[in-house]
Amino acid sequence: MPVALQEALRGFFQRIDRARQRALASRGSEEEGYEEPARLKFSGAAAFYVGSTGRGLRVQFEPGNESPAGAFITGMVLRVADLLTRVDLSRVKRCPECKRLFLAVRHQRFDTPQCSLRDRVRRFRTNRAGKKGRRRARG
Repeated sequence: MPVALQEALRGFFQRIDRARQRALASRGSEEEGYEEPARLKFSGAAAFYVGSTGRGLRVQFEPGNESPAGAFITGMVLRVADLLTRVDLSRVKRCPECKRLFLAVRHQRFDTPQCSLRDRVRRFRTNRAGKKGRRRARG
């Protein structure tokens, strides 16, 4: 099931990324508009719970007509979609190393430390190869 959940989330992020790219390409003004839908179909219900203090509201998606594993996956994707409505989508970035989508923290460029290290090593070796054959002047 973890693989199926990852695939479902990856597919959802890719739909969001494509819709965002289309919206940015067709943008005629700086005004916020919502013309590009990234649809996520499901059958079931959305239950809204009011907190005990009466201030908070929480939503829980309850997919129906699916296997328990399928309902869990659909519910998780819907929950992630709901959470994404609360963040700036410019934080959803594509790793320049492995091309995976991720939610960036601060000025994060890579999705994992391994991708960042791979990039640093490649840049180091490129710079070092350009300097090979030259000797430093002794002074």
